[in-house]
Amino acid sequence: MLKKGFLIVNFVLVLALIISGSAFGRASLEYDAKERGGNFALQTPADCQALHNVGEFVLSVNNNGTFGTGFGRGSASDCFTGEAIPDGGSEFPKNSGTQYLFAASFWIGAIQGRDTLVSTGSDGWISIQEFFPDVSPFGDMVKRSIIDPNSALYEGAISEQDYVATY
Repeated sequence: MLKKGFLIVNFVLVLALIISGSAFGRASLEYDAKERGGNFALQTPADCQALHNVGEFVLSVNNNGTFGTGFGRGSASDCFTGEAIPDGGSEFPKNSGTQYLFAASFWIGAIQGRDTLVSTGSDGWISIQEFFPDVSPFGDMVKRSIIDPNSALYEGAISEQDYVATY
């Protein structure tokens, strides 16, 4: 009898956790949609690829958690300059034409209790992508640079060519 009571209590607790977790998730999504002026699912993400080309290593960076041109969702041109991004999106040394990359992505994980949880910018050939930029202007990639202190790009810059992406 005690075992049956223990099972019922556990079942009720698990059910309460499931219901409360999904209720909080819906409230958060509804709030975001109101704040951004509509249904987020119907709006287009602010996809951007930019070519980091200061120094001898050239690399295409994207605001969807990926590098190179293989997993990019935008056009194959730099969203800041309009210049074409070479196939592969990487080159070393600069101006050599030697490509070393098709695509790469962030894999960010944590261990929660006994479970290992991982989110990926892209999962190889399976086409699972979990990082996306927000709609414009919230998801726009930001370019900064310390080269010219009089430039609007100077504020907050820490290097000659910074790209800041939120996804």
